[in-house]
Amino acid sequence: MSNRYKNDDFPRCLSCTRRWAGDTCRFQGVRLFYRNGSGELRGIDFVTALVTPSPEMMYPTAWNAPLTPRHVRLVKEVAARGLLHTLHEEEEHVQKPNIVRRQRETDCRATCDTCLTAIFAGSWICTSCGRESCSACHDKVAEICADPKKKKQTLDASPFFLTCTKKQEHTLANFRPITRFGRQEIQDALYEMRAFIPADEEQLTGSLLPGPSLNRFSSSPVPLVNGAHREKRRCPPLPAQALGTVNYKDVRLFHHKDLNDANFCELWEKGTPLVVEGLHEKTTLRWTPEYLMEKHGGEQCLVVECQNDSNRRLTVEEFFKKFGNYEDRNEILKLKDWPSSTDFKSAFPVLYEDFMDTVPMPDYSRRDGVLNISSHFPFNSVGPDLGPKMYNAFASNLDPGSKGSTRLHMDVADAVNMMQYCEPRPDGGDGGAVWDIFAAEDTPKIRNFLKTLSTGKHQTTIDPIHGQTHYLDSGLMQQLYDEEGVTSYRIFQRPGQAVFIPAGCAHQVCNLADCIKVAVDFVSPQNIVRCERLTREFREQNQAQLWKEDMLQLKTMLWYAWLSSSRYGRLPSAPPPLRQAFELPANVPLPVTAAGGRMQIANLLPREPSSRMAISSLLPHQPQAGPSSSTA
Repeated sequence: MSNRYKNDDFPRCLSCTRRWAGDTCRFQGVRLFYRNGSGELRGIDFVTALVTPSPEMMYPTAWNAPLTPRHVRLVKEVAARGLLHTLHEEEEHVQKPNIVRRQRETDCRATCDTCLTAIFAGSWICTSCGRESCSACHDKVAEICADPKKKKQTLDASPFFLTCTKKQEHTLANFRPITRFGRQEIQDALYEMRAFIPADEEQLTGSLLPGPSLNRFSSSPVPLVNGAHREKRRCPPLPAQALGTVNYKDVRLFHHKDLNDANFCELWEKGTPLVVEGLHEKTTLRWTPEYLMEKHGGEQCLVVECQNDSNRRLTVEEFFKKFGNYEDRNEILKLKDWPSSTDFKSAFPVLYEDFMDTVPMPDYSRRDGVLNISSHFPFNSVGPDLGPKMYNAFASNLDPGSKGSTRLHMDVADAVNMMQYCEPRPDGGDGGAVWDIFAAEDTPKIRNFLKTLSTGKHQTTIDPIHGQTHYLDSGLMQQLYDEEGVTSYRIFQRPGQAVFIPAGCAHQVCNLADCIKVAVDFVSPQNIVRCERLTREFREQNQAQLWKEDMLQLKTMLWYAWLSSSRYGRLPSAPPPLRQAFELPANVPLPVTAAGGRMQIANLLPREPSSRMAISSLLPHQPQAGPSSSTA
């Protein structure tokens, strides 16, 4: 709080009273002071109309491949399906009395102060302490304030749920509705988005409409592979210690030259993992311990002991010097999420470029992929940190009691993990990592099984999967199969192979040798609904114990994807639903128009009879031309 206000008597926000490092006044830009001619404070009010224009967003202008009308239509349909219900609610929210207007933040992530979920629309601000609550948490305040019994139960579990300033408790009277939207802005977006949603689907309730059936985006069935590297129906055999007696699910393995949009989409829209091999043919760098010690050996890093979660600081050289020296150590150390606080591109620019040039399915997996919904995030806003990140870990084992290398968990986004380097196993066999990836529909059974393991032990409110407290060793995998009938896709990942993990699939990893891997998250059109479901689950986890901030910001991401794509053309006034045949120029890059200093939506390009395509082929069945370009 500035000294200029020290003699004024008015409510201070929680940031100004607690002086949190890096935080700013919660009332900045939304609260007004009224003073008389002598400068004395005479009243306080809140902004109901923006007095300064919102900052111009710096959207990307280049992707890994030319952006075509089919890309634009796909991104806009996905965004419309993801946002239509929320914007309908916001249209009602902005009509509430005493609505406060604020600009959408560009220098920080706006999150609910109670559940840490990213705030996109429908929020409320406390006029005393500046705490902002999402609509769900505000509804919870209304519910418990009206029921003393529920209030006691809530505060017993979460003592700070109603905390305001000066040890006061929040009541509904403290809150005013707040929005980052203008009414006309919402109405314009809804008008355009309805063009992408059939009327019968628009009546569905829920925060996200079901995603489009993406099998229509490939115009031909999955082709047979006729090249030298025929697709394999199964990955290579598992090493003996990873076999067990469970009948694991088959995993599709592709050489990178044979993987195309059609066979990728066939699996991906079903939530099925896959493996890609031969990637060392594309890399130009040595991803070895020696290279990392040479370039970064003196840097400090935080390593974790996989069995007991203890951690300590080492230099990068001290960690990698132990690689392959199995007899001289008794710990299972892991250097994960490296670099932890710096963007991979900034910290390791050469490694970053090599990885991006190598990663398979670049239209989806690259940071600038044309089918990666997150690629539309503006450069001048705080976007999600989707990687890449490096994961380096010592060998573990599958024996009873093992915690593996990465415990059972889920990621809120899709991911691809590529093994760059591996030592031989301690027994001299080929090194690698054993993955167990479970189908998303098996999650309730897995969760129920893990809860039964805790019966009679210390009870906790932590979700058994999201809490990352379990690794299913060989005995538990067998028990899970016997009791719940659930088995995994078990994969033995080798150097030069990449594993694709769909969002919402529980998975775990056990390195059988010392490994260096790099993973990157992405948001595919096929898995928006799964990402949204995970966001809700993470929010529920935060109700009992603050656990994880909503870094993905899915609704905000979809909104930016909508605005970014809208620069490249729109449909006529009354277009047919996307599910019907509709012709567009196939591969003509789209222009951006500008008027009055603000980005305006361009008219649809003229149709070209010589270059037509049906919407059924929005996703090409052949790899697109273009420059070559988390988990475990």
